[in-house]
Amino acid sequence: MALLTREQFTHRPKTKDPLLSFKWHCVSLPFAMDTTDVESVSLPFPSLNVKPVFGAGKFTYYPGFLELSSFDITFYEDSLASSRRALMAWQERIRHPVEGYYYLPANYKRNIEFELMDTTGKAILSVVLKNCWPTQTNNWDLSYTEDGRLTVQQNFALDGMEYK
Repeated sequence: MALLTREQFTHRPKTKDPLLSFKWHCVSLPFAMDTTDVESVSLPFPSLNVKPVFGAGKFTYYPGFLELSSFDITFYEDSLASSRRALMAWQERIRHPVEGYYYLPANYKRNIEFELMDTTGKAILSVVLKNCWPTQTNNWDLSYTEDGRLTVQQNFALDGMEYK
């Protein structure tokens, strides 16, 4: 078997364009939330835990549970606080704000879908985040000394993900 030369090893076919971080869009949000309000998302990837097993005086490592960490979405906020109101309504489907009781997961867990596109704008990968629900909303830092606009950064838990 012949070794690859440096030129052969570093050669990248001209037909492969890069996957760009700004070529994506939100396809669906639950409860009639506006998909155009999604400004950014941090898509999670599953990871396998390492499970050590001790035997014969040493550790041997095996795959443990599959974990999927939470993710964040940053929403555009308008002058009517529409994004915040929609997220509060979703949270109220989890826990009643006055009585304090919790609803069943079927009432609040929903899928969220994103599409990634190639350089021509053609959808090449669909990512469905399964059974999502809002957990923590970042604070709004209000100040008289800054001219910034407000966004809503929402953390979500999820049960799984699917690539199409």
